[in-house]
Amino acid sequence: MAYRVQARVGVQAPPAAVWAAMEDFDRWGEWNPFYVAAEGKMSIGSVLELTREMDDKREVLSTTVMDWVPGGQLVWRRSISLFAHSMGYIEIDGLTETASILSAGEIFEGLIGERLGRSQRGPLLRGFTALCEALKARAEASWDGSPDLSVVPPAPLSPKPKAMPKPMQMNIFGRRK
Repeated sequence: MAYRVQARVGVQAPPAAVWAAMEDFDRWGEWNPFYVAAEGKMSIGSVLELTREMDDKREVLSTTVMDWVPGGQLVWRRSISLFAHSMGYIEIDGLTETASILSAGEIFEGLIGERLGRSQRGPLLRGFTALCEALKARAEASWDGSPDLSVVPPAPLSPKPKAMPKPMQMNIFGRRK
């Protein structure tokens, strides 16, 4: 069974501004309190070395980029043990031309993946929350204020359709039942 740890935050900047603040791996140490260093390329199948600080411990995670959508998401996978692996991600969803939702997290899978994820939930959640807040601050500070017209806001919920009147039933003599 899979187990997810995720943090989400609203950002007063469009997805392009959040992505611009995030995409330069060489500068992750300047703003990212959770993944304090990143080396590699954003391309599917490439190796990405992430240095993570959690509970005053620093570890280097060797990951593989599984998906990469410029301006939208970065997904990586790592093997934890023979019986567990995880997928980490950073996703940016556009709400309007000037606002986004930023999500960062990790999904644990495998025979012992759920147990590993649960055992690290607190520190991981604090780390992903710190990452989201730091990236939010960086994006909002660097954004020039111009709207991103390529963002298509989600469609508003349509009002509940009115119930159709019940058809009248007539008996064979033309009277209502």
